Amino acid sequence: MNKPSVMWSVSLLVISIVTLIIVFSSIFEVELPNVLKILLSMIDLVALSISIYTSVKSKKSDK
Repeated sequence: MNKPSVMWSVSLLVISIVTLIIVFSSIFEVELPNVLKILLSMIDLVALSISIYTSVKSKKSDK
């Protein structure tokens, strides 16, 4: 992978932000509503899927 694509960078940024929200809410014992937890988890899964897709696409184009 020569340079990361914009989609890959944004997906990693989203994964980081969502993870920080979940971790800090756990550390500070903030009770998040279940709907918010589910929404954050879904956003995380979508961003992870995009990250995997762009990584695989980049590896295939390098060959």
